[in-house]
Order: sequence, then structure tokens, then C-alpha cells
Amino acid sequence: MAQKKKHYRALRRQFIPHLSKWGYSRQLWINLFALADNLDTPIQDMSHGMREKTIIIRTLLVNPEVWILDEPIQGLDPQAAFDLKQVMKAHAEQGKTVIFSTHVLDTAQQLCGEIAILKNGEMIFNGSVKSLLEAHPKESLETIYLNLIGRKNNQSEIEQLEGDSHAE
Repeated sequence: MAQKKKHYRALRRQFIPHLSKWGYSRQLWINLFALADNLDTPIQDMSHGMREKTIIIRTLLVNPEVWILDEPIQGLDPQAAFDLKQVMKAHAEQGKTVIFSTHVLDTAQQLCGEIAILKNGEMIFNGSVKSLLEAHPKESLETIYLNLIGRKNNQSEIEQLEGDSHAE
């Protein structure tokens, strides 16, 4: 195992620094996500958030024109989530594309110009966030989403759960 780690570190030190000529600087990402003290930590020994940061760096280091990210904010600490959202905005402002999935609709409302809403794998809305919000004044994207998908009224279950928690 020690030999494998030594080999991996040698490969990483030889290969990764050269990636900066194709995209972003490795050091900028390390600084952004405060990973300098953990460069030699095996990924299996990292926390969930540190693993997520490592995956993001590995994915975006070469600075592709189109970013496709699945739940990129999930598992990140608030600082890293904020920083990643800023980088996503900056990438889009350069005329490049960022496509990401999220269940956090506040994040979608903050970051997206265009949005697609899916229900059971079927697209039920595709258009600009601005037009969607204008069509439903004084409502959040979350409320609009719940109405579009046929919001389920769970008040009875919520009241029963609340009642059960007081029974014990």
C-alpha cells in the first residue's frame, strides 16, 4: 500500500502541475478551496467535503468551455459553496456554459439565467428564470416549482409527526 501511495504522489506531482498550461492553475484551486494542508492526504482519509472539493478541482482544472455538474454545492462548507458559485458565475459571464443539477432552488434562482424543471424525468418547464418569476410575482422559485409539479399537501402528516414527537 505504501508503494502504491508513493507511486500515486509521484505521478500527481509530475502530471498535474503541467495541466495549468491548458486551463486554470492548480494552485489557484488549492488556495480557493483551502486544501494546501491536505495535498498528501489519501482521498479515502478525507472528509466528504474535502473529497467533493477534490472532485471539483479535478473536473474543472482544464477549464472546459462547457461545465456539466451534478449537485456541485452538495457537501461543501458555506465558504467553498459561495466560492464555487462565484466561479460558476464568472465562467458564464465569459460567455461559456454551466449546466448543473440542484435540488436547492434558491441556488438555481441565484445562479441561473435559464432553467429546466423536471417531474419524473419529463420536462415541464424550460425557459428563463426571469420570465418564470415575472409570471408568478411575489413567489419564490421554490413555491413556483411546487405548484408546477402539483404540490402535495402534507399538512396532515406533518401534524401527526409533530403530535407523535410530543407523545414520547
